[in-house]
Amino acid sequence: MEILTIFIMLGLGLVHGLVPDEHTWPITIPYALGQENPKKAVLSTIIFTGALTLVWSILTTIVSIVGNIFLSEKYNPYVFIFAGLTMVGVAIFVFLPRISSVMCKRADDEYYSKSLMHRFITRIGCKHEHGDLGFSEVKMAPPYKAIWIHGLVAAFGTGFLLVIVYTTALTFPVYLGFLPGMLFGLGTMVSLSFIGFVVRKGAELGVKDENHLQKRARTLGYIGLYLLLSLGIFMIILGILAMFGIEIHLDIL
Repeated sequence: MEILTIFIMLGLGLVHGLVPDEHTWPITIPYALGQENPKKAVLSTIIFTGALTLVWSILTTIVSIVGNIFLSEKYNPYVFIFAGLTMVGVAIFVFLPRISSVMCKRADDEYYSKSLMHRFITRIGCKHEHGDLGFSEVKMAPPYKAIWIHGLVAAFGTGFLLVIVYTTALTFPVYLGFLPGMLFGLGTMVSLSFIGFVVRKGAELGVKDENHLQKRARTLGYIGLYLLLSLGIFMIILGILAMFGIEIHLDIL
């Protein structure tokens, strides 16, 4: 029975990656679009889902020991808010050097260069005497560490499929308690990595030369960041509404 259950958990993970919720493609696609190429899009997805898998493995292990303490959805509002804040923080972190590169172009203005805001922002983006990185040289890709942290936070959200995973963990011996969470996470990783690769690769269709490719990559980076920022704000709003008893479910399974 456990062998069959293992394959079921893996299959549920594959399905989960195709279903829109707070830790599947609505989140990973913005990260993938912000990467320089399809391979890095897959890497960003693996980093995010790797964090999910780690947390889910730990949680199912705990469930196999102490019971179904994670089946309740009462923690979801807080998870939504913290996950949303993480997404907004990542977007701002990436945007700030880009803003700085514009401000650095005005460093010759004596009055402007002495302003407190200019000195604060140019600490992030300015690297030489006048601090001009060049508007097109600032990286648009979200940092992998931030993607990892977002995955760790998002993993604490629950949904119908995760309830099945946690319930299944109750039937596993303690030394195998990590398996439902790990296999569910790996299945999710596979399907989301495929989606991320296809979306990012498809975004390069019609590119004629390297210069065109770089411009397309910057455009995709902006799209990814705007999506990330918008989804982060949306998640925060969902969390706040849920705290007042107004729940909007993102998952359809």
